[in-house]
Amino acid sequence: MGGPWERPSSLLAAAASALVAVWALAGAAPASSPAGSPAEASYQSYLAHVAPASASLQLHRAAEAKRWIAQAPAQHRGWEWRFLAARR
Repeated sequence: MGGPWERPSSLLAAAASALVAVWALAGAAPASSPAGSPAEASYQSYLAHVAPASASLQLHRAAEAKRWIAQAPAQHRGWEWRFLAARR
């Protein structure tokens, strides 16, 4: 008999994937930005936009992903932003 953990919902899978993406990107934070600085806050905002954009795409919510991607701070847009933007 199947239990609740045998087949995770697509929402759970997307959320887990987004958390992994944020965790991986967090290690790539600019080394020259001290904690609590405006540059660090801007980078954290970027991460806070990229993760839900990724999750939205995995849930086939293209319009929602487009809004998240468009609002990500431009100065931090890198390969992951271009990858997500191309998928919308």
